[in-house]
Amino acid sequence: MSSLTVKRPRLALSCVVCRRRKVKCGKEKPQCHNCERLGEICAYDTGIRDTETGRVLRTAETEETGLPSRAVPGEPAFHGQEKASSEPVSSSGQNPIPLAPNYWSIQRGSRVRHIGRTFWGYVNGREVLSDSLIYNEKPTPADLPPSHISVVSLAKVLFALPTRPAADALVQSFFVSVYPIHSVVDTLTFQSDYEVFWEWARSGKLYTPPRLVEDPTFTCLLFAVLYAGASGISSLRWTDGPPNLRYLDRETTVSKLKSACADSLAACRHSEHPTLNTLVGSILLHTFTKIQTSTEDALFVATAIRLAQSIGLHQENNMPNLDSTREQRRQIWWHLVWLDVQSSLASGLPTCLGYSALGGVQMIPAPERSVVKLLAIGRYEAARLQNQLMHRFQNTATRSGGQISQEMVKDLLEAARSFGHLIDNLIVKIPHFEDPQYLLPDSLTRASPETHLALYQDQDDGPTLIGTWSRTSLFLLKLEVAIMLRKLLLGPSTLTSSHGPWHRIFQFSLVYLQKSMSLCDSTAFEPYAWFVAEYYGAQQSALLISVYLIHNRGVKDRNLARYIVDCYLEFMNETPDKKPLTQTAIDVLVGLWEEADTHMNDHGARPTILELQNELENDFRAFHNANLWDLVIDDSAFGLRGVDQDV
Repeated sequence: MSSLTVKRPRLALSCVVCRRRKVKCGKEKPQCHNCERLGEICAYDTGIRDTETGRVLRTAETEETGLPSRAVPGEPAFHGQEKASSEPVSSSGQNPIPLAPNYWSIQRGSRVRHIGRTFWGYVNGREVLSDSLIYNEKPTPADLPPSHISVVSLAKVLFALPTRPAADALVQSFFVSVYPIHSVVDTLTFQSDYEVFWEWARSGKLYTPPRLVEDPTFTCLLFAVLYAGASGISSLRWTDGPPNLRYLDRETTVSKLKSACADSLAACRHSEHPTLNTLVGSILLHTFTKIQTSTEDALFVATAIRLAQSIGLHQENNMPNLDSTREQRRQIWWHLVWLDVQSSLASGLPTCLGYSALGGVQMIPAPERSVVKLLAIGRYEAARLQNQLMHRFQNTATRSGGQISQEMVKDLLEAARSFGHLIDNLIVKIPHFEDPQYLLPDSLTRASPETHLALYQDQDDGPTLIGTWSRTSLFLLKLEVAIMLRKLLLGPSTLTSSHGPWHRIFQFSLVYLQKSMSLCDSTAFEPYAWFVAEYYGAQQSALLISVYLIHNRGVKDRNLARYIVDCYLEFMNETPDKKPLTQTAIDVLVGLWEEADTHMNDHGARPTILELQNELENDFRAFHNANLWDLVIDDSAFGLRGVDQDV
């Protein structure tokens, strides 16, 4: 019998990234040629052979090595719960060296503090020293609120509370108009605490329920929900809508609730002692605050992210005490990732969170029935991909002299295609009315929460208004990514070309703006008009259409573009109470559109509105039947054989 040859495991000489990509590694150090070309962080496993067993001992590839996750958008980029050891090997190559775990400090008042092992005051086994250094507060009796809470200030805030019927109407408005976009409130917990609060308020007793004593920050969340609910109701709906609000002046009510929300956050010292309630309250307060500059918005997002990190939202944990809030913690974190991307788009600044920082938290699980959660997953996955695009095109391209490799472009295109498939899978889970090309049956075009409340609620198995709005919003997310990717790859100016890359952007922008306006044309979608008016997507599309038409004459779809942009600008001019930044954008767009209209200079007969609407319908059907990513990924359109060649 011939003896079997036993092959000893070989040390892996290729870098981690090349092994993942299954490509040949040049093994150059400190950075191999492939990683340098792709803008990746190059690292080699420090493997050591055990002299007794012959096994290769290798360090684990964890997020703590600084390597970015290569998860495809749409797949959870979760590296597992934090462990006490990250499995490095000792110099002897035999025994792993355990690291001290990060410390989670749980205090009264629903306060959670994540303290990393690198904190100067952290000592393994004496973690409570960290509590003393960070909190520096005296213990209080269990029947009193935590010592950092200003009870007197919080009591004064309650004078701004509306009557129970009015509060119920505002809470309903929040869950109809705001929650589908900012789904960071745990509905079951809120409803339970809401009932406890009103039962105590109506009793007139000085005795405060233990739940409100232990965590008085529910007051912050309550006023934030009331303020957001009031802000989400237009002036027209306030007059003709909920009967319990008609006796209140809208502007006075909104102003009073805004002040109460801000005062309650100050009374709870949110910036020093953040909780889930105060963090969500601050997000809702900021959403409807008319900030003056994009820098102000960026500062809020940066602060909110830091506060979220301080309570450990940026990492999964295995703390049993936090099991009940685990999903909400993930939801808030991914919502902040989305806000970070929106702030970057609005300001042109880099995101606060790098792409590699997004791998520590699982994506929220796909629910069986919740349309709102399906829309949230789509929005958060879009933010994850957009964050990656920003990182590659801002940081990597800067390091390589304003250029990007064709291989990296292909990787990004494949990531975009995977994202598109994920969005398609989310869309098909949402029931729709008979013809999905027509958003609503005629009988529902003038629906409202007062006449068809059930169709606005996230609890029905059949077609709903919130479902129809969410399906369209998910489709628009695909277009946003397509426009962003295509615009980033324009390269040198090609404005004088009526074909090729710019023409593709023009087509995408037309479809995007038309679909956005379809959400504004119907009275049934009026509860969401506040978001459509402030969101950057339609503004960007109108700008791109205008710029393209200024530089190109005789464009085939110019009449269609004129009709769509006119409708959009009319809608925006009729929208009251716009934020200053939005009003500035509209003023610029009006000037650009007047210039574009002058360049078009059509003297012949223009198509009728009916003809244009029929053309819109036909164009959209053709676009919907085409594969969006085949349009985006066309080699010649993207200039992969030469930057920005015409089609």
